[in-house]
Amino acid sequence: MSEAASRAGVQPWQISFKATMTTLMEALPVLGMIRDPADLCRVVLACCQQHRVGDRADRYEPRVVKRRPKPYKLMQKPRRDYKPGEA
Repeated sequence: MSEAASRAGVQPWQISFKATMTTLMEALPVLGMIRDPADLCRVVLACCQQHRVGDRADRYEPRVVKRRPKPYKLMQKPRRDYKPGEA
């Protein structure tokens, strides 16, 4: 992806990793038919260059766990043990 970004004249984080992986997985049977390694590299780089990430100004992804506090206790026994009338 870094090579594709430099050839496309964009920064590496502007190429979508997820979209690139999805495209490659869908094209995997076709890629297996390409015999020349140079042709294979051209096809893969072309796929990577097509998927750009949109400009998300002021986007910040904090590295924290977002858990909403809930008023219920955690389930620590099997579900059947919580049914009323059955023991």
